[in-house]
Amino acid sequence: MRVLPDGVVILSDEHVLYANAWAAGLFGYGSHTLLGEPLSALVAAADLPRVRSQLRAGQPHLGPGHSSVVAMQRGDGRSFHAGLAVGEVRYGGRDCKLLIVRDLSDSERTRSALETSNRELQAMAGRLFSLQGG
Repeated sequence: MRVLPDGVVILSDEHVLYANAWAAGLFGYGSHTLLGEPLSALVAAADLPRVRSQLRAGQPHLGPGHSSVVAMQRGDGRSFHAGLAVGEVRYGGRDCKLLIVRDLSDSERTRSALETSNRELQAMAGRLFSLQGG
């Protein structure tokens, strides 16, 4: 079975209790330094209220079409877009929040490159058409 490249983070009181290795790498932290980090260190300030609202809703937002795209931030301050799914989980005997984070940076770059390429092709086709018609 193929393992999806998703970061898994478990929060208690908006602090990281657990993060898998993929999440640590995604946020640019070593394997242990992500532990204890506040949610505000992981989510870009502009999207923090929306993520907090999602966490408070308490309903699982897992599954296709139920994740949201938010700006996250790496340990060095660089931001990246991520698909974020939220749920609830018991961990260490307490009720915690589960975040599943999928880095969309590559998808965004690919989509942007494709749009640019399409515009260039349309412009070339337009020039070719005007040359033939002239």
